[in-house]
Amino acid sequence: MYNTNTDESYFLKFFFGLPFLDSDNVIDCFMDNFLAILSAKDDRVVQFTDYVFENYISPDAMFPPNIWAQFSASCNRTTNGCFINTDRNSYV
Repeated sequence: MYNTNTDESYFLKFFFGLPFLDSDNVIDCFMDNFLAILSAKDDRVVQFTDYVFENYISPDAMFPPNIWAQFSASCNRTTNGCFINTDRNSYV
């Protein structure tokens, strides 16, 4: 589904960009852009969308966007930097 040019594939591709938005823009982007291309033909996509909205997008979500979304030019989005051995310039 991800490597094809269907509505579902576009939805999934755009979905992975949400963490790079400003947290204040996530719900608007999700409601205005994502739901516009959502195809109700695939129950898996609808279930996924409902789950994501309830747990990560909605204002009363368990993990709201202000926890995980950040518009930043920084590349420090992982903990991989903690494992770099600077003496040998390699990973530990």
